[in-house]
Amino acid sequence: MRGRVRCHLVRDAGTPCIEQRADALRAEITAAGHTATTAPTLELALAFQHTVTGDNAQLEASAERLRALTAGGDYAYYLDIAASMADQEPTAWSGTAWLDSQDMVRTRWRRLVLDRRTTARRDGATR
Repeated sequence: MRGRVRCHLVRDAGTPCIEQRADALRAEITAAGHTATTAPTLELALAFQHTVTGDNAQLEASAERLRALTAGGDYAYYLDIAASMADQEPTAWSGTAWLDSQDMVRTRWRRLVLDRRTTARRDGATR
């Protein structure tokens, strides 16, 4: 079920109710002791949300939480993805061997954001 909830956060990116849902999910993850395995995915979903809405302050806050959660190396490629979605260079690539070039990877992740932003605006979801 929790996996579906995170998927819904991504599906609903650009809508105003995401933060409250994410806060509740973050508390649930912490209480269950699943921070190391589940929290990075939540923060990546939030980075997507903040990139879609153009909320740079919240994007940076999510990126900082993501950096802390991936400092041990697990899920470090999430930082590559978050930077790519925001059309930024990561401070350092994770070393992940992508199937395509880094430029292609960045372009594809960025395209997802732009497509979702267009859809959210069309549907009147973003500010």
